[in-house]
Amino acid sequence: MTTAVSLPDSLCHSADALAAKLKVSRDGLLRLALTRFIEENDRARITENINKFIDENGQPEFDERMAQANYEILKRVEW
Repeated sequence: MTTAVSLPDSLCHSADALAAKLKVSRDGLLRLALTRFIEENDRARITENINKFIDENGQPEFDERMAQANYEILKRVEW
């Protein structure tokens, strides 16, 4: 889909400079930026939902076995 976006000259110049540095087109840079913004917003919404659940249901009880199992899984994750 094609769309038109109005940007202030200074923002457009900054975007062009960053796009050149990253060796992507301006369109590519805007796609990357918008995708990242949406992903970050989705993560924030997940946190809000977790907080809402805790507010409504209380903090889950700590389970030592579950914590250890999660720790073992996270040790194998490449960060």
